[in-house]
Amino acid sequence: MGLDKHLIQSFGTVLGHGQTDNDTAGTAVILFTAAHSIEVIVKAKSTNDGMVFVGDSDVTTATGYILDAGEEVTIKLDHLSDSIYFDVDTSGEGVSYLTVV
Repeated sequence: MGLDKHLIQSFGTVLGHGQTDNDTAGTAVILFTAAHSIEVIVKAKSTNDGMVFVGDSDVTTATGYILDAGEEVTIKLDHLSDSIYFDVDTSGEGVSYLTVV
C-alpha cells in the first residue's frame, strides 16, 4: 500500500518508516533516535492483543503512554539526543512508525 500524496502534503516530507516488535514484554526497546527536529507517528499494530507503552528509556508498562491496538500518537522531537522507546505487555507485539519533517 503506497502513501497517500495528501498525507505527505499534510505532514511534510516522509523521511522513514518501519515496523518493529518487542520480543520481551517488560523490556524497553529503542524505536527511534532523532537526527534533527522531526515528528514521529507511532502506531500500535492492529494485530496486537495487548497494549503498547511509549516513553523514554525508562518506559515500563506502569509509566508509558498507553496505546491499544490500532491507536497512534504523534511525538515531536526537538533535540538530537531525543529518543523514543516502547514496551509491551505481551511479548512479540509491536508498532509501526513514520518519521516526517
